[in-house]
This record gives sequence, C-alpha cells and structure tokens, in this order.
Amino acid sequence: MDGKIEFCGVIYFEADEKIMTERIMHRALTSGRVDDNPESLKKRFVCFREDQLPIIMKFASEGKVHKVDAHNTQEQVYEDVKAVIKHVM
Repeated sequence: MDGKIEFCGVIYFEADEKIMTERIMHRALTSGRVDDNPESLKKRFVCFREDQLPIIMKFASEGKVHKVDAHNTQEQVYEDVKAVIKHVM
C-alpha cells in the first residue's frame, strides 16, 4: 500500500467570517468553551486562511470540493449535505 486513498471529496461549508463569528458568539453563551471569544476567533480565521484554505483549493482544482452554503438555516444545510452525499455515492 502506498499510503494514498481515493475519496469522493470533501464538503466545504461556505460562510463568511461575520456570520461564523455571530454564530460562535451565540454558542459561547452556553458552550463553556474558553476559545469562543473574538480574540481566539481572529486567530482561528487566520489559521484557516493560511493553513487549511490552500488544501481546500487544491481539492477544488481536482473537482473534489462540494460546497454547501452555510448561511442557510440548519435544516437547509442538512438537506444540502444529504443531496451532496447522495450525488457522490
């Protein structure tokens, strides 16, 4: 085995940082997580842009990224994810 696997792709939940910040700060009211704060979020967003987004872009260039609009309601996101899974299976 050469250490490589074939996979159908990745699901990428698209949402802007403003929406993600609002949702995470709302989660912070009950989560008890010490990293649910604006300062930590800024660092997490930088890490995402610098370290993870290039990987997503590489997979996108191979046609292996399935985007889901995460601005939608939880119910719609769930339906969209189900549709992606049904499509790739």
